[in-house]
Parts: sequence; C-alpha cells; structure tokens
Amino acid sequence: MKENTTTSSPLKWIPTAYFAMGLPFIVLSLVSVLMYQDLGVSKTQITFWLSLITLPWTLKPI
Repeated sequence: MKENTTTSSPLKWIPTAYFAMGLPFIVLSLVSVLMYQDLGVSKTQITFWLSLITLPWTLKPI
C-alpha cells in the first residue's frame, strides 16, 4: 500500500505561522515610532506609549 506523501509536516508551517504573527508587531512598532517622531514627541513619551501599544503582544504567551 502506498503512503500519502502530500501532507506537510508541522515543522514546515509552524515557523511560517510564527513569522506571520510577528510581522504586524514589527510594522506597528516601526510605524508608531516614526509617526511619534514626526509629531515631535519626546523619546521618553514614545517609549511609554509604544510599550502600551505593544502590550497585547507581550502578554500573548501568558
């Protein structure tokens, strides 16, 4: 009997899924910093607000 070789191993799609989940986090972080800098916000305030914006991604594993 011939085995079905068309199924993919989870080792192939799991890293891709984690990479795809990280992309919005990176984009949001970069765009937020650039936006706040263009608005003239101090670096201290940028750090504070960006930490609040990215808090859901930080707490996601919990």
